[in-house]
Amino acid sequence: MLTEESDHPLLRKCLRSLLLPDRTNLHQHDESFDRRMQIVRAMAEMPFSGAIVVTADTTVAKEESARPADQRGHAGGARGQAR
Repeated sequence: MLTEESDHPLLRKCLRSLLLPDRTNLHQHDESFDRRMQIVRAMAEMPFSGAIVVTADTTVAKEESARPADQRGHAGGARGQAR
């Protein structure tokens, strides 16, 4: 995310308020769908000035192997299918 330096204290406060009690960081990979949506909605209200998105082609097998073992097979079906 691209931000103005003057917004950093507010952004830190907002992002830290989203942490669950047992967590030290936010990472979409570790969150349920509902929790990811909660985080995204909160971030949409924050004063970001832009974003840089980097993507990489991968296979379903590589995506599955990157998931924690207890979450494999719970990606919502075929690659790219909305949940």
